[in-house]
Amino acid sequence: MNLKMAGIAALVLLAACERAVPLEKIMPPPPIKPLKPKSLVLSTQAVGPVTFGAALAEVEKSLGQSMRIDETDDPECSFVSFKALPKVRFMVEKGVITRADVDKEIANTSDIKVGDTEDELKQKHANLKVEAHEFVKGGHVLTVPGEGKTAMVMESDGKKITRIRAGLQPAVSYSEGCS
Repeated sequence: MNLKMAGIAALVLLAACERAVPLEKIMPPPPIKPLKPKSLVLSTQAVGPVTFGAALAEVEKSLGQSMRIDETDDPECSFVSFKALPKVRFMVEKGVITRADVDKEIANTSDIKVGDTEDELKQKHANLKVEAHEFVKGGHVLTVPGEGKTAMVMESDGKKITRIRAGLQPAVSYSEGCS
């Protein structure tokens, strides 16, 4: 190859590089395999790899999969789930993940699980806020505050914990879901 041909080849390669498609558009990241519920932990800030306040589009990108709509396809507020995060439902408000509702198999940083008593929760969390449950006669909504506008909320039948969720206020405090 002579010097002139090498120069032309270099120019062609340089021009091609300027129009190159980013690697992530050619090869999207592989989807995350479903995490075992026992490996997930709910905190006031996140559940597994999903942080409250994150944009839904960014979470879909990081998980390498699209969400499934579980309840209400409303741009203002919906519940969605991901195959990679079984036993977790996310509230999405205006494209932002604001809370997670978890099944009893998911551990949490409050060290309380569905079936534990209100008294156990009260012993572990002195800063607990207790309110009457609007929809369950004799029941309570028990809130463990987190940092900033985050919290973990547990519902009870008046004696035992029946549901657990965490996220950003005010979304995490809605007993009826999207409102």
